[in-house]
Amino acid sequence: MLPFLVLRNGQEIHNRFEPTGRELLVLLPGLARTHRAWLDLGLALSQRFDILCFDWPGAGIAENEKISWQVPVLAERIREVLWALKHPSVFLVGHSLGALVAIELSQRLPREVLRGLVLLAPGHAGTGLARLSRDGFLRLAKALGAKPDKRLQTVLYLLGSKTASGQNLAETEPLLYQRWRANLEQDLKAYGARNILGQIMAYLGYTSRRALRHIQQYQVPVRLLIPLEDHLNAPQHARRLEAALRHPQVSVIELLRAGHDMLPTHAAQIEDIITQFVLNQDHFRVLPIQPLPRTKPSLQVIRQRVSTGMGLVAVGFLLLGWLFRRRR
Repeated sequence: MLPFLVLRNGQEIHNRFEPTGRELLVLLPGLARTHRAWLDLGLALSQRFDILCFDWPGAGIAENEKISWQVPVLAERIREVLWALKHPSVFLVGHSLGALVAIELSQRLPREVLRGLVLLAPGHAGTGLARLSRDGFLRLAKALGAKPDKRLQTVLYLLGSKTASGQNLAETEPLLYQRWRANLEQDLKAYGARNILGQIMAYLGYTSRRALRHIQQYQVPVRLLIPLEDHLNAPQHARRLEAALRHPQVSVIELLRAGHDMLPTHAAQIEDIITQFVLNQDHFRVLPIQPLPRTKPSLQVIRQRVSTGMGLVAVGFLLLGWLFRRRR
C-alpha cells in the first residue's frame, strides 16, 4: 500500500490514521513535487481538518515504491489507501499533476464518500498535448538535460514567486522563500530527470474525458483555482476544464499575480478558499441528484481526439529518444 502522511493539529503521523470525526482532506502534489510542496498550508489546514498527504513513487515518503507514469495507476493506488481507511467522507485537493489524479480518482470513489474537489492550476479537459504552454514545455524539456543548478533556475522561473501584492517572495519573506527553494531542489534531485520526464508524459497523456463526464453527470462540487501568471500551464488551458464540466456546483477562482506554484505565495487565500468550500458542503448526506444526460461526441470531435493522440505519441517517442541518447 502506498505510504501516507497524516497532518493533525500541526503534528505529522506516518502511515497511521485514526478517525477523529473531522473532515478528511487528501493533498496531492504537482509535477516533480512531494508533500513538502504544501509547506505551511497543510499545517494550517490541519488545525481544522485531518490532512492526508501522498508523494509520487520515487521520492519522499514513497521513495522505495514502484515507479508508475500513468495517472490511472496513481489514482488507483491512492484509492486503495482510502478504501482501507474507510473514512466516510473525503475532499480531494490536487495541484497540477495532482489535479489530474484527483479528477481520475473522483470516478473511483463512491459518490457518498467524495464530498468535493479543489483543483489548483489544472490542465484542460481531454487529451493533454496543450496542458503545458509551448514555452513551458520547451524550457522544461531542455532543463531535464541540463545540470542540476540550471534545472533548478528554469523550474523556479516556470513556477513563479510573486505574492498576491505583486512583490517578490524572496524580498518579502526570505526565510519562506529559502525553505520553498530548498524543498524544490530536494524534490527535483530525489525524482531525477527520467522520473520527472515520465511524470510529464503522464500529465500530457492522460485522457480525462470519462472522469470529467462522471463529475458533470453527478454534479460533484468543484473549485477551480487558476493562477493568471502561470508560465507552465497557460490559464486558457485551465479554463477549458470549466467549459468541459458545466454544472451548477462548479466555480472558478482566478488568482491575480499567481504563478504555477502559488502554494507559498498565496497560502492565506488558498487556505480560506479550501476552508470555506469544505464548511459550505452538506457533510451528512448526499442530496439525490438527477444525472445530466450524456451526449455523443461529433465526428469532428472524434477526428480531433485521434489527431491529438497521434501527435502526443509522436512527441513521447521524441522525448524518450532524446533522454536515452543523453544517458549513453
